[in-house]
Amino acid sequence: MSDSPKLCDVLLAKRFEHKHTQEQAAELLDISTRYYQDLEHGRSLPGFKSVCKLAKVYGIDFAQFAEDEKNII
Repeated sequence: MSDSPKLCDVLLAKRFEHKHTQEQAAELLDISTRYYQDLEHGRSLPGFKSVCKLAKVYGIDFAQFAEDEKNII
């Protein structure tokens, strides 16, 4: 088990860092607000398209999550 952060925690931190609402974040990622909320609360994991958009919009390095089997995308 690694000490890497969970995806939902990183999403929340990045959204706050960019001063986005959940609605704004969802719009930037071209996903529904409900789906974004599910990602941020850890109820869903993003698909490939969403991973690519999250990496581009928020500069998230998804390799860090592969270290922890609970966070594999």
